[in-house]
Amino acid sequence: MQRAFADYYHKKKNETDKKFSVFYPFEDNEQGTQLSHFVFVLDGSSSMNNHWNALEQAYVGFLQRRKKDQGDEDLFSVVQFSDRAEIVYERKYLRDTPLTIEQLRGGTNYYIALEEAKKVIEADSTKSSVVMIFMSDGQDLSRTDPKAFVGQLRMTYGTRHNFICHTVAFGDEFAGKDKNAGLLKDMAVAGGGEAYTALTDDDLKIVFSTIAANNTATDALVKRLSDALAEEISTKIMIDFL
Repeated sequence: MQRAFADYYHKKKNETDKKFSVFYPFEDNEQGTQLSHFVFVLDGSSSMNNHWNALEQAYVGFLQRRKKDQGDEDLFSVVQFSDRAEIVYERKYLRDTPLTIEQLRGGTNYYIALEEAKKVIEADSTKSSVVMIFMSDGQDLSRTDPKAFVGQLRMTYGTRHNFICHTVAFGDEFAGKDKNAGLLKDMAVAGGGEAYTALTDDDLKIVFSTIAANNTATDALVKRLSDALAEEISTKIMIDFL
């Protein structure tokens, strides 16, 4: 496409005073940073029994939003946890992602979920931006410090993967009480992300769609492009009036 524009410009060059230039949004050492790797860490404990379909719908809605926003080259991974944790799948492109997830059931242990998420991130040899989405409807029973764990993930993977962690507190009985959702808020702060609250099934779908739309990698690209255009315009104005 770039060559086609360049060829057309050179054919018409003598008929215009306009300049043709190419803008590269990423530096040579930033190859791959335009890609995002979304790591879902989803609570599959027994308290999610009546809401599992809603969670799957929220997850599928997230995938559909990424497709709408040209996220076909994004990577996706899912970790599910209860009082145990498993990697459901990892580093799959949008077209290959499963649309259903079988619920684990059981208790709630944040720490073992984060341990599995760390394995997923460690195995990512690309320079994609990692966006972790940690969702739960229950209190952590691990008796550990998940906030510190998330902070360590950001410290370890902040440079290579621009790591960020968003959290989602779900359900009226859990998310509606500050003392319950406090840990998830602290985890989001430690991960440089946002803490979201979803009281109902519909809220959960909206929150997932919001996170998909507010992808920081896309925002960074738009900002870089706008800054470059602003600089070009400023230079042109200076030349015209000198």
